[in-house]
Amino acid sequence: MNALQFDEAWQRCLDREMGRSEETVFLARLSEAERLELFATRAALGELECLPRISAPADLAARVMVAISPKKQSAFTRLRRWLESRPMLGWEFGGAALAASVLFVTLAPQFMTLPAGGSPHASPSLMPVSHAPGGNGGALQFSLYAPQARSVALIGDFNGWGSTAEIKLKPAANGMWSVAVPLPAGSYQYAFLLDDRRWVTDPRAERRVNDDFGRQNAVVTII
Repeated sequence: MNALQFDEAWQRCLDREMGRSEETVFLARLSEAERLELFATRAALGELECLPRISAPADLAARVMVAISPKKQSAFTRLRRWLESRPMLGWEFGGAALAASVLFVTLAPQFMTLPAGGSPHASPSLMPVSHAPGGNGGALQFSLYAPQARSVALIGDFNGWGSTAEIKLKPAANGMWSVAVPLPAGSYQYAFLLDDRRWVTDPRAERRVNDDFGRQNAVVTII
């Protein structure tokens, strides 16, 4: 008797489906420990069968289905699963597309321009820097809309990125920050530093260059 046949015979003996002679032969093949285990299990099953039957609530099935029903997935989860189901796209493209979506949702509000005729307080977004040579006695005027900032500094290669000279923008009541910087003719890289920690690149600069730290600097040329 192999293991499968033994298990089947064990179950039939527990269920009392064997005839007397077949059960006698089967019990004779068991060891003393196996027979004790079989009789103990049969007695326990008999006690369970004597317990009163408790009817399940009528709405039990509906409540269970509600409890195990899957929760609504977020848009990003649905997008990720859709990308995973497209073998031609592959994991690499799917991951890149998902990362781009996250970056767009996270960073887009920071670079939105103000609506025409709208109040600068209507949005916490950043207004693009404006620079106009000669606007202040030959100086270059830099301005930034950042009403939630506590401090704004202008950093660039013309002041050692803030290490040789501190150039702080002055706040105005409408959330604008500005400063006039006299600069000779030449090409300069620059950025803004908000609250001494947040690096902000001019989103509408005509030229940008990558630095060695994974960021971008705006470029302005004075003729």
